[in-house]
Amino acid sequence: ITLVCGLMSYVLLEQDTFSQPTSSYFVPNRVLATAVACILALIVSWAFMTVFDMSTDTLLFCLSLDIRKNGTAVNADENMKDLFEQARFKADKLRRKETEKAEHGAKIASRKK
Repeated sequence: ITLVCGLMSYVLLEQDTFSQPTSSYFVPNRVLATAVACILALIVSWAFMTVFDMSTDTLLFCLSLDIRKNGTAVNADENMKDLFEQARFKADKLRRKETEKAEHGAKIASRKK
């Protein structure tokens, strides 16, 4: 987001309106103006992502409470239920792989003794 905003501001500052010294909108230091635009874009995008992160955490927390209280997600949207089940399936699959690796490693170690 910051990079795109920086590139857009630099391209806009290359236009005649901002690059001609006779223009009332002339920007003498385009690099500094682009850096300021990047900093502002970083602040705005950081704030947005912080709110987005907190919102997703809250939704997951509510979903887990719903599952814990009711045994299944009663109040959740179908898309959220599907996404949660996909994540649970992937987590179980990774857990099984890790268990198989550990068991395989234990077998190899017991053979060496």
